[in-house]
Amino acid sequence: MMSLRALFILFALLFQVSISVKGQEFSGAEQTIKKLNELVKKELSSPDSISVLTDQLEKLSKEQSNTRGLLYSRFFRGVALLQMELTDSSVNVLTRVLDDISKEERDSSLLYSRVMLILGNSYYQKSDYKNALYYYQQVKKETDRVGREETTYSVDYNIGLLHLLMKEFDLAYEYLTKARGQYKELLPSAQARLWAAFGTYYSQLTQLDSAAFYYRKGMKKHKENGDLRGVAHGFNNLAIVAYQQGNVEEAIVGFESALEVRLQLGNKRNISDGYYNIGLLYAGQGRYDKAINSYRNGLNEIKGIGSLITERDLLFELADAFERTKQIDSAYKYLSEWRIMNDSLLEINKKKEILALEKEFQTAQLEKDAQLAEKEIELKTAQRNVLLLSFGGFLLLAIIVFYLLRLRYKRNIALSEKEKLLAEKQSALTMKELSLKQDEMANYTSQLSHKTELLEELRGRLNEKADTKTGTERADVDRMAESIVSNLFEEKNWISFKIQFEKAYPKFLDKLLDRSEALSANDQRLATLIKVNLSNKEIAQVLNISSDSVAKAKYRLRQKMGFDHFAALENYISKI
Repeated sequence: MMSLRALFILFALLFQVSISVKGQEFSGAEQTIKKLNELVKKELSSPDSISVLTDQLEKLSKEQSNTRGLLYSRFFRGVALLQMELTDSSVNVLTRVLDDISKEERDSSLLYSRVMLILGNSYYQKSDYKNALYYYQQVKKETDRVGREETTYSVDYNIGLLHLLMKEFDLAYEYLTKARGQYKELLPSAQARLWAAFGTYYSQLTQLDSAAFYYRKGMKKHKENGDLRGVAHGFNNLAIVAYQQGNVEEAIVGFESALEVRLQLGNKRNISDGYYNIGLLYAGQGRYDKAINSYRNGLNEIKGIGSLITERDLLFELADAFERTKQIDSAYKYLSEWRIMNDSLLEINKKKEILALEKEFQTAQLEKDAQLAEKEIELKTAQRNVLLLSFGGFLLLAIIVFYLLRLRYKRNIALSEKEKLLAEKQSALTMKELSLKQDEMANYTSQLSHKTELLEELRGRLNEKADTKTGTERADVDRMAESIVSNLFEEKNWISFKIQFEKAYPKFLDKLLDRSEALSANDQRLATLIKVNLSNKEIAQVLNISSDSVAKAKYRLRQKMGFDHFAALENYISKI
């Protein structure tokens, strides 16, 4: 039988559909299906072109009441959505198509396998490797079941790539080698990606010369195909290998070459990643001016497209580079923006973890309710049987009553176990929330200490400048220094700190005052800073006092609380 070919645009997906019309001419809908099949076989087919033909197919199928045409229109809609990187939408559409494929359609065409192939690649693009692997394996089972092998080698390639990403190197090599055996049958884009996959395999094994060899081989093939995205990936991979080999200048050239290609493609996220990588290499060489310029370019590209993690990382690197070049004002500006972004991400992650715990709690509750419902059904069944058999005599009635009592006892035990399980889940949820609040408190304290240190350094520099000024200029500098001092000692900072602290360590201050009612507000502040494990130096920075003053304050606190040694005080504070 002649081997059939087709393309999955991103990951070497090859497929083709045979359309049988039993000797009749194609209807309008079937002709459009044929056109779409021809279009998606092209190496770089446009999602817009596919969408236009898909709209036409859907309209014709509705007019002709052609259910097969409607099924295919939704399939090609999923293909176009994936090409536009709208992976969630692609998964939703294709999952519904999979559910609606009839047994007749499943046995008479390749549509069933094709839908699963693209579903697998959709999950791959979402980095959901577990689901991607599941659908690829289902395709292999389906092609074996119906005796077709048109898609087998493309799935072997994708399964090999997944095992590689999951660090399962033996399985990865096995499947990639199977795909390599079909090399001549692969489309040119799939051939290029196969060489790149072998490059990644050897890179993971730190066999860097072999990795570079295959990356170059893959990039050469991408250039022959005119695939700019593949060329950019090739430059990027070779740059990483060069960096691993210690060739930093060669790595910079590689990342810059990848960036040049990505600028032509216009993908802002990839462009921003390129600037970020180049900036890191420049910073590693101590060339901070070039690093700052690269980070700023990356930040300009990433703003407004929703990639918060990359934006946060760029802000932090900018703050660090400015601090290293003694540009304190700029460092403080970017550090403040980083703090706001980081707090936002922490809040998002915290909500996700809490929602996951709540979902787990609700699932356990539903499972327990289902078990209790089954017990209730069993009990009702037993009660009905008792009524039917109650005429069997006194002895039989006594046995049945005993049985019912035993069932009721078991149900009570089940209820008790459910309540215990729910209590354990609730306790776990509460402890997780408390842990998250304590992590948030530690992050807040670190930021407060760093802010104080920056402001102290800035005040010191202003005081040095004040000594060289006279008249109005000196007065202006003095006012700036006084403004910084007032910022250091603002009471609202302590109020904000206390609010965050009491969320993380509820009832701490109440227990502290139960031990000694003579503690002043300053004593309580000192105790909270000891609780969050700040060193004497850090406490001195936060309170703006000397280290000697911190030691004296700790001595007074120890006396008021009645401890002979400071270690006993620290031990007490750590446990409440």
